[in-house]
Amino acid sequence: METLFVTESRELLFTGTEDIDVRPLHSPVLHYEGDSREVALRAAHEAAAASRVEACQRGFARWVTTVSEITLDGEEFTESEETVNTVDPLDRVPELRTLAREAAARHADGKIIRDIAGHT
Repeated sequence: METLFVTESRELLFTGTEDIDVRPLHSPVLHYEGDSREVALRAAHEAAAASRVEACQRGFARWVTTVSEITLDGEEFTESEETVNTVDPLDRVPELRTLAREAAARHADGKIIRDIAGHT
């Protein structure tokens, strides 16, 4: 059996109630694929550090990076896959997540930024 670590990121939009994949038909951006857990985790933190949280009409968009550990059997078939770590740039500014949740609770009709600007 072989263990493979994969670091990839997807652009997600936090609407205040859920995360939505901004590009569901596209593959995630691959940052690392190899046998080193340490390199995979470092790649995740480097990718997240380069990501920004962007204000959109419906919420906050950002690139969320995950590290997965994949165990392959001898014939290169996936035996198991487990998420080892998730790095979300929105975690650096928890106030934005709170503002989005409050706007969603006020039923801002998907206009989170307008709602936040009107209530601050």
